Parts: sequence; C-alpha cells; structure tokens
Amino acid sequence: MARVTYGASITEYAGSIGGVTFLKNASGPIAKLRSRPPVNPSPGQSTYQTNMAKCVAYWPTLSQENKDDWDDFAVAHKHTTPWGVEKTLSGYQWFLSINLNRLLGGYSILSAPLEWYAYAPPSSFTLSFNSEHLFCEWDPGYTPSNILKIFLTLPLRQSSLKLRRSLFYVGFQPYIGELTTLVLTSEFETLVNVTWANFYAAANCSIICRLQDGSFFSGVFSAFTSAIVKIGGHVASKNRAGAYLRTKVTPINPNTTYQVNAKNRFMGLSSAWRGLDAAEIIAWNAAVPDYAKTDIFGDLRNPSGFNLHQMLNNNLINIGESAITTPPLPEAVDAFNSLSIVANVTTPAINVTFDPVIAATHKVFVFATPGISPGISFVKSEFRLIMVLSVASPPGFTILGPYVSKFGPVPAAGRKVFVRLVQVNLTTGQAGIPIQASTIVVA
Repeated sequence: MARVTYGASITEYAGSIGGVTFLKNASGPIAKLRSRPPVNPSPGQSTYQTNMAKCVAYWPTLSQENKDDWDDFAVAHKHTTPWGVEKTLSGYQWFLSINLNRLLGGYSILSAPLEWYAYAPPSSFTLSFNSEHLFCEWDPGYTPSNILKIFLTLPLRQSSLKLRRSLFYVGFQPYIGELTTLVLTSEFETLVNVTWANFYAAANCSIICRLQDGSFFSGVFSAFTSAIVKIGGHVASKNRAGAYLRTKVTPINPNTTYQVNAKNRFMGLSSAWRGLDAAEIIAWNAAVPDYAKTDIFGDLRNPSGFNLHQMLNNNLINIGESAITTPPLPEAVDAFNSLSIVANVTTPAINVTFDPVIAATHKVFVFATPGISPGISFVKSEFRLIMVLSVASPPGFTILGPYVSKFGPVPAAGRKVFVRLVQVNLTTGQAGIPIQASTIVVA
C-alpha cells in the first residue's frame, strides 16, 4: 500500500487501473494492488442465488392483474425488517421477499399474495453450551406460532462483536408445541465444518444466534430475537495464512490513580463540550486551521473543534488552570535551550538543571521514565508525568520526591533514566516543543 499525493491537474482517482486500486482511508488517498478474492459460493449461497434468479425471471410472466395485487398488498402492509424496523416495500419487493422464503421452504412461487398475517418475534432466550452441545433455552417455555428460522454467526472475536454481524441461515425448527430447549450442535458443526467437541476444547470466542417466527407457506417472518454466548479460552481469527485459533490474552489494567484522573478529566471535558452553546461550538470549529499540525507524511492536518477543545483544556487543567470555553488565538510558546540530569542511588538524588528560567506566562510538565537498560536510546511510551513546574521553580532543582512517589526508589547504579520537559502557555493551553535528557545512575 502506498500514499498518494495529487497535484493541481489531477485531484482525485477512484477505482482500479492496471491492477492498482485508488481509494481513501483515515490517512488520506492510497493506492494498493487490486485484490481478487476467489468466487466459490457455498451450497447455501448457490441455493439462494438460484432462487433469486427464479423469482426475477418469474415476475415478467405475471399478468398485470397479479402485479396490481402485489402493489395493493404493498400499500396495505408495512414490511418489518429482521431488526424490527418498519419499511414500505414495492409490490415487486414483496413478491421477492415472500417467494424467496417459500422456495427456501420447498414451496412453489406465488403469483398473487396470500392473506396477510403478522408474526410476533420469538420470546427472549438464552444461548448456552456445554462440552457436548450448543443450545437455546427458554424459561418459562415458549410456543412458536409456526416454525423458527435459525441463524448463526461464525465464531467472533471480542473486537468484532457488533449487532449486525454476518448471519448464516442454518435451518429451521418445525412446530412441535412448547419449547424449553433447542439444540443447535449439528447446525453449528455444519456451518464451521468442525466437530463441537474439538471446537469446545480450544475455543475462546463468541457466537450469536438469531431466531425468526413465521411460515414458509405464507413467506412472512417476524423480526429477530437474538442471544450471544462467550465460549472457552481461545479466539477464532484469521490472517493471510487462513483461519486459526489463538490463546486469549487479557492485558492487566493497573487502574492507577493517574488513569482514573485522566478518564475523569476526559469525561468532564466531554461534558463541558456538550454544554457549550451553538456560537461557542462554531467558534471552536472555525479555529482549527490555526492549530494545524504536520503529520508523518508532511501533510497539514486540522484537529476537529472537539479535539482542539480537549487538547488545550486538558493541558490547562493538568497545570492547575481553569478550562476555557472560547478558543484563543495561538501564542508563542517558550522553549528550553538546555537540559541536564544527574542521578545517584547512594545519596539518593535526582537533580535537573535547565536554561532559561520559566517565564511567568508558562508552566512546565516534567515527565520521567523508570530505570531502563543503558543501551536504550529511544523512549516514548515509558514517560510518565510526575510533576508541574512554575515560575517559582529554580533552574536547578530535585525531582527525587515526585520520582519516588511515581516509580519507587532511585534505580540501581548502571540503569538509565530519561527526563522530558514541556512548556505550556497559561493563556492558551498550547504545549511547546519538548526537550529531554538522560543519565546513567551512579552509586
């Protein structure tokens, strides 16, 4: 994949040329080799495609009277989608919807609609499993009006759990009276081509089941009722090599006071943004070109009005100033000329010296790292905010207290410690260019 930069004569490409596809994503215009996935429909897909072709070919053979009957049917009745949303269909769309269901159930194509009947969605159920089976449970029992159409998803990763995931029709449950349990093991095994015992032993994923109540004879079905279940200790995923199962890893969240404060600060500023009036929001949105930044590709990127409000106010609150409700004009932000650090584990001491002194219009973020390997020269995610300096802070000072509060005792001799200083304008909340230095801890 490559980034694309357009000039004055050519401003945009769309589509594919010579095997190269031009499109956009979050980073801007890109070009990539055109993918050609193999077209190999499953038996279920082939059946649906055949049935669709039959219905499409059958419609022109209907008499005008039959077509009028379908149009009248469309005017008289709303169609409820599987998601429970009412929509107005044309007569032709009703013809397709009803007859595709009839063909799926083994019935012939209707030339004219039957008497209308609306089906209620199935009662809520629980999707459960054990080492032998996957099954639906109702408590109390549920009696369908007619038959139940059954849909399942493939095994899903946690990050893929969205309401409208791809569904696969896997079968139906004929009317047998009250249901308390509906076993879906064989349907799932057929869908994913694996035995339940082998899948259960290695799985850590989620499965969604959706049911519809209705009739193949009438061709009308209800909205979905859905349930989801989480299974096992592995996650089903795929990459270029194909589908695979991997061990699920749950990152440890230390949930520190700093994390909690950062979340609370973000929520507070988000709430403050929602409390702005229309004129203030327009002002923030209009101010974003003044705060454009250059990305890694050398392109200027404007923040959104919301992001600008968050960025400036987050800095102001972090240095102990009040949040602002109107966007300020950008001002110059001071910069340091030099920074040095000395650390001693025996004394113990961590002393920092910088130049020039801090102006009355600025405060300074002090970031530091824990003790790291002396061979490391690039650090980014290791930095943590340990204190804020003001004009009263001398050019040479100790950060021992804040450092120990954040990281614990001074690192052992031979370890490396980095310190980074960032100046912040008290009026605008703008952060300046950081300066950083490192030292090897001595004994």
